[in-house]
Amino acid sequence: MVAHQKRTVSPWDIMASRHVGSCRSPPATLLPAELLIEIFKHTLPDVHAFWKFGAPFGFRPHSVPPSDASLYLRSPVVLIAVCRRWKAIAEGAPELWTRVFVDDFERRELHWAALHVKHSVDRPLTVHINTCKGNKSVEFWREKHPLFTQLLHIVVPHAHRWHELVLHAKWFTQQHFDILLSASVPSLQSARIVDGPSYGVEDEAWRWALSSPALRCAALAILPPLDVSFGSWRSVREFSICNTASAVAHILLLLHICPQIEVLHLETLGDAETLLAQLVPRLPLTVSAPNLRTLSMTLSSVSDAREFVERLRDVPCLRDLALNDDSTAAKSQIQTRFWSSVGNLLVRSGAKLQRFVFTGRVQQLVDLLQLEPLYDLQELSACRMAVPSRFTDMLTIDDTKRWLPHLAKLSLGTCWSDPRRTLDNMVLSRKGILRALHIQTLAQPYDTTILKEAGKEWLALTIGP
Repeated sequence: MVAHQKRTVSPWDIMASRHVGSCRSPPATLLPAELLIEIFKHTLPDVHAFWKFGAPFGFRPHSVPPSDASLYLRSPVVLIAVCRRWKAIAEGAPELWTRVFVDDFERRELHWAALHVKHSVDRPLTVHINTCKGNKSVEFWREKHPLFTQLLHIVVPHAHRWHELVLHAKWFTQQHFDILLSASVPSLQSARIVDGPSYGVEDEAWRWALSSPALRCAALAILPPLDVSFGSWRSVREFSICNTASAVAHILLLLHICPQIEVLHLETLGDAETLLAQLVPRLPLTVSAPNLRTLSMTLSSVSDAREFVERLRDVPCLRDLALNDDSTAAKSQIQTRFWSSVGNLLVRSGAKLQRFVFTGRVQQLVDLLQLEPLYDLQELSACRMAVPSRFTDMLTIDDTKRWLPHLAKLSLGTCWSDPRRTLDNMVLSRKGILRALHIQTLAQPYDTTILKEAGKEWLALTIGP
């Protein structure tokens, strides 16, 4: 007798079964309301990374959002158009309506925004407003000014429910900001306010956002002000400074005044003008960041970055480090001294890195991996680095060596074939430990048989950019 394995039926199987005449399952439109709501939730994919407040670990995306980004949030409007029963069920599920997303300011979007505000009832709201979509003319956006006003009159009365705000306000006028800033936002926890029409208006908007006692995450396109109000940032735990260069002294002062910072993203460190005479009297020679867990920054000047690292005295809680060396003009010796300073910072702090994004040369990485702070590394990205066989041989686990014994995710740059097949050996030696491998470029000819077999059986393998 052949034993038949019981097949698990997913909600999508049930939906597909409506097309099979002999199936005993009811049509999808007649499924129980509780099951339909769960299915509806799965039609709400994550917002594109450009719009997320907490971008994935690594480097902040700063390109123009894709043209179909708005499609991610239209699902509830589609669901209520299927039939009367689905309409009633979807409208009665407030968790489906908590995201308000407006980026083209057509009247249909204002109608959808009103539906989201209405059907979300009393749930916390995430509000995304983008007045910078596409390469539209000044005249185009000026024609949208009345729609900006209508949108604000829809969402501002519910500002007490705002949990997260993402605002690209390049074409907002002072009148629009007056409407926005008249609202009270006691529950606002995350704010991303960039592309303001002027520095003064954007600064005013941040003073308004900081009025929320709940604010913990802030993404800015301006440097925080250096006056006494700087101390008002002390409630914020996550900082992202994008679309502008950050002076070393300015960031050190930020960490000095706000030691509670846990996450710091800098789009560019170095080559920023600042009033050093104003900063130096208030800035100690070294600064501690006792609560910093994540540091991600792009370096426009390795010399400035080295000064920043050397003046950081203590980062004992650092777990995630992403350093994007974008200074192509820097000499090898300067880069080596910088990465050596990074290693010294980790050692003197007693930090235990879990995730590391590296953009230097192979010998610099080899030197770092020999340090105790990187022993427990779980994720390593070196996708810009050409990978020689001696590096993959070093990562191979055998009776004589056991580098990075907890490494679960690995990203490499260009890999070549070699007679000893060190890349294949490294992968096989880490079966049961390594879960994901990304190779940016696999130089041909390369026999990928072993890699593909591992990819089928136990390894999440990706090859290519």
